[in-house]
Amino acid sequence: MGVYHLTQEDPEKDVMLFYQTHDGGDHWKQVGRPPVETWGKNLDYNFLEDGTGWLVVEKRIFITKDWAKTWNEIKTSVPLWEDKEEGDVFQVKFVNHKIGWIFVPFEINKLLQTVDGGQTWKQVF
Repeated sequence: MGVYHLTQEDPEKDVMLFYQTHDGGDHWKQVGRPPVETWGKNLDYNFLEDGTGWLVVEKRIFITKDWAKTWNEIKTSVPLWEDKEEGDVFQVKFVNHKIGWIFVPFEINKLLQTVDGGQTWKQVF
């Protein structure tokens, strides 16, 4: 299983890149970049062992199936996001290609679940 890290490309630039390691961190390889500007934004990401990953940037959800090389936005309606400025995701976690959760913290403090890979979401807490 690869471990991913999102880091700033250059301290003088606001470009973030994904890096991957398969040897416990001794060697890292750049594998891709987020599909949208991420610098200074609320975001989280999660990858499965086969290279499928989800990236949540503020109120947008993206999926990759090739280790972060290419991304597609999942057009979805997430409860809480149609409202105000509030509702940015703090954490995203998928256990397989279908089942995942996003956590919206602070005053909202809600847990949402998908059972279809992120196409639809339901509040569970």
